[in-house]
Amino acid sequence: MAQPLKITFSARPVIAVGYDFSPHAQTYSDPDVALDEIQTLRVSGEPSILRVQAVGGNAQDRKRVSSEWLCDIDGEAPRRIPAPKWTCDPEARTWSKSRSWLEAWETCPDARWLLHAAAWSEVDPRYVVRAASACARTLLVLFNGNDLLRARRVLELAEEWAPYRAIPPELERPSIESPTNNVTWSFGALTRIIRNYDRYQSDKVQSKIELGAYGYPHYYREQMIKAMKSDRVSYAASAAYVADTAASAAVGPNTIASDPRRVPRLRDLADIVRGQIPTLVVLRAACTPHDGGDR
Repeated sequence: MAQPLKITFSARPVIAVGYDFSPHAQTYSDPDVALDEIQTLRVSGEPSILRVQAVGGNAQDRKRVSSEWLCDIDGEAPRRIPAPKWTCDPEARTWSKSRSWLEAWETCPDARWLLHAAAWSEVDPRYVVRAASACARTLLVLFNGNDLLRARRVLELAEEWAPYRAIPPELERPSIESPTNNVTWSFGALTRIIRNYDRYQSDKVQSKIELGAYGYPHYYREQMIKAMKSDRVSYAASAAYVADTAASAAVGPNTIASDPRRVPRLRDLADIVRGQIPTLVVLRAACTPHDGGDR
C-alpha cells in the first residue's frame, strides 16, 4: 500500500553557501494547499531558497511540488527555479542533470561550465565578462615588459565594458605578444565574448522589430530565431573558452585538452568565477523567461 503524500519545506539564505536547510515545522498532504502556501510566502532582510520535498503519494503529485524556489526581497511571490540543463558539453549536461541549480552552481568543479551556464542563462553580461577577465588575469604572471602593460590594459577595458557601448580598438583587436598560443586564445576569447554578446542583442532587437512590424512568414521567422540562437551559442562558448585556454596556459605550453593537470586548475578558476558572479544573480537569471533554449 502506498504511503500518503507528505510535503515538507526547508529554507536557507541564498548567501549561506554550504549551510544546511532549516526545516519548517508545518507539513502538508495536499499539493494544491502546499502550492498555495508557497505563493503566500514573502521574505524580508535577505533572499532565501525554499526547498520543497515530497515523499509518498503518486509521482505526479510529487513532481508538482518538489523543487527549489527563489524567495526574493522584491515583494513578489516565490519563483520556481527550473532544473539546470547546462549545455557547455555532454559531460556538463549529464553532471547538471541530477542537481538543482543551486547545488550545481555552488559545487561545480569546472569554470568552463559556470561561465557557459551564466552566459546562456543571460546573467548580466558585465558579470560574465568580469568573471572571464578574472580567469584571464591569472595569466599575467606569464607576461613581462610592454606585453604585460598591454595585457593589463585589455583586462581593464574588458572589466569597464558595459552593453551598448562602443568596443575600444585596443579591446577589439588586442595586439599582445603572449608566451603561448593558449594565452593568446584566452585573451582573444575574452574580446569575442563582448562582440558575440553585442551581435546577439542586436539580432534580438532587430528580429522583434521586423517580426512585429512586418509579420514575416513562418520561414523567415524560423531563420531569424536560428540566427539569434547561433549568436547566443557563440557568446556562451566564448565565455567558456576563456577558462578553457587559461587552464591550459597555466599548466604549460602546448597543453592538450585531455591533460589531467588541467582539472585542479579548472576547479581553482571555478572558485574565481563564483567570486565574480553572485549566486543570487545567477538564480534570478535562471528564473527569468527568455527567448528560448534551456537554462
